[in-house]
Amino acid sequence: MEFRYWRGETKWELPSIDIESIEILAYIKFTKANVVLSPTNQTWWKKSAEVLPSLECSAGEVLQSRDHILQHLRLKYYELDGWLSNDDKLKLLPLKACIADKLIPAFRSLYWLDSNNFTEVSRSLFAQRCSYPKNFTYPKNQRDKYEEFIFLTQKLRTEDKNNIAEQLHKDAVQVINLLDTYLGDKNRYIFGSRASSLDAMLFSCLVLLLKLPLSSCKLQIHLKGKTNLCRYVTRILDEYFVDNIKDQKEGDTTKESTIDDDTDKYDWVLPVSVGAVAMVSYAVNIGLLQTAK
Repeated sequence: MEFRYWRGETKWELPSIDIESIEILAYIKFTKANVVLSPTNQTWWKKSAEVLPSLECSAGEVLQSRDHILQHLRLKYYELDGWLSNDDKLKLLPLKACIADKLIPAFRSLYWLDSNNFTEVSRSLFAQRCSYPKNFTYPKNQRDKYEEFIFLTQKLRTEDKNNIAEQLHKDAVQVINLLDTYLGDKNRYIFGSRASSLDAMLFSCLVLLLKLPLSSCKLQIHLKGKTNLCRYVTRILDEYFVDNIKDQKEGDTTKESTIDDDTDKYDWVLPVSVGAVAMVSYAVNIGLLQTAK
């Protein structure tokens, strides 16, 4: 199996710039699954990298959704939650719901919907990792998608558009406080000494919220004041992701260089082709070329 995901940003010590990519990557790392990890760019010419993150299975099938990828890993006996007690299992789904319904929407609103952060951070990060012409369209499409999703799921009104982060901030702070207290200063992971699927989910959101240079972000400031969660994020980065970040900083592997070379090659094909068609059409229109009758 090969897992392709959004490339990270080494200057901020991020293994990926995408929350779903990081969650799946953490799940793979925690379970020590036999999966080839391939940080890459999104391309329109290769099915396995057309949608990121994606998992190419041994049978050649390409899975392109978070839920399908995690389910496939569980079916391959890469299970993170089998060791949990019955009491822990009862807490697992409510805690995941808190993260999914309160913390992640608050983060996405800051990452995608805040005008300053979108202009200075998210748009440039994703545009740099998309092949032409998706580098122009993908960030805006993602912003529109998350805006619609957040408004529908959080039941916000249209007049709240300029204050989305404020609307979501209070609930997100409560979730951070709850998890910081639950983690404590002794546990390595939420449920003790071993990681669970909850840790993969939580880490994916916290590491981006902690490391990205978000402007005027009260939620980020609040998180930085939570010693337990900050140590938790740093420990997971140090134990599982140092090699990934180091590889990207040193230019990555020959395989990734090949991907980048191929991306560059295809990036100029479309604009050159469009230009050639436009020039021929112009020549026909002004009479320089005659079409056969």
